[in-house]
Amino acid sequence: MKRIIILLTILFFSIATYAQKGNEKIQALKIAFLTEKLELTSKEAQVFWPLYNEHDKKRKELFKAEKKEWKNRIKEGYNFDDISDEQAEKILRKINECREERHKHKLGFYKKLRELLSPKKILILEIAEREFNKKLMRKFRDKKRI
Repeated sequence: MKRIIILLTILFFSIATYAQKGNEKIQALKIAFLTEKLELTSKEAQVFWPLYNEHDKKRKELFKAEKKEWKNRIKEGYNFDDISDEQAEKILRKINECREERHKHKLGFYKKLRELLSPKKILILEIAEREFNKKLMRKFRDKKRI
């Protein structure tokens, strides 16, 4: 029994490490992609990347908070045929609060960026992020077909 627990623990940590390496690889590809698209000067890059990384971390946290609202409701076994309007309103309110917080955060990030980058580079960043995400999703879909 002890051997099984040890083997399962090793397997779990191996999977977690593999997933982390995948996330790190995606992050490295994203950094390279954005760096190429933005054509940052070394001075801009020194200030931009810490600011961007902080923004990206907070954005992910806020997204997880919104997603958690849905997951918690599903785990609680909500049958949406039986849910009351009051309960639905409460869930929607929470989700909208999360989305508003994400929007406020993004506006604050853009305000900070305006001190560093031109509006044109900020627009390029917005487009490059979307383009990177599309490419990533396309690659993911293509891999799933195999």
